[in-house]
Amino acid sequence: MDLVLVASISAGILLYKLAVSTLRGHRKNLLSWKRVFTSARTYAQAAWIAALGAIFCFLSFGAIEGIHPDFESAGGEPSLINADASPSDIRKWAPKMFRAIGYNPFADLREVDASTRLQNWKGQEEDEVDMVKRARLRAANLRFADATRAFLVGADLAGANLQGIYLYHANLRRADLPWADLKESFVYEADLQGANLQHADLRG
Repeated sequence: MDLVLVASISAGILLYKLAVSTLRGHRKNLLSWKRVFTSARTYAQAAWIAALGAIFCFLSFGAIEGIHPDFESAGGEPSLINADASPSDIRKWAPKMFRAIGYNPFADLREVDASTRLQNWKGQEEDEVDMVKRARLRAANLRFADATRAFLVGADLAGANLQGIYLYHANLRRADLPWADLKESFVYEADLQGANLQHADLRG
C-alpha cells in the first residue's frame, strides 16, 4: 500500500511536469532520456521520493504493529504482545503520534453490528442465531480494537489477529475463532456461547 502511494505521488509529479512542458511548447525535449538520467536534479528527486517511501513504510509499521497507548499488561508479567516495549520503540510512539493528530490507528467497533441481525432480534431463540448474516473477518488484523458490545454472532474470525482486543459485553455466540490470536485480550462478560475456539491462542 505504501509503495502504491509513493508511486502515485511520483506519477503525479511527473505528469504535472509533463503537462507544464507541453503547455509551454517544449515538446521536443520531452523524450530526452539522456538529459534526464544525467541530471543531478533527477537523482535528487529520486532520493526524495525514496526517503518519502521509507518514512511511509516506517510509520505504517508503527501503526499496524503498534501498541495502544492505554493498554496495560495484566499482573505485571512480561507482555506476550510486546506491550512493554521501550517508549523509544516506534510501536509505542507512532500510535501516540497518530492519536495526537486526531487519528486512531486501531479499529473502533464499539456497538457495531459486524454481523447482520434480524430487525426484531431478541437473542433468545436459536432460530434467530441461525438467520444472522455472519461477518467475514477471517485473518483480519484487529489488534487492540475496541469491540465493546459489538455484535459478532457467528462471525468468521478464523486466524484473526485479536491481540489486546477489548470485547467487553461483545456478542460472539457461535463465532468461529479457530487459530485466532487472542493473547492478552479482554473478554470480560463477552458471550462466547457455542463459539469455536479450537487452537485459538488464549494466553494472557
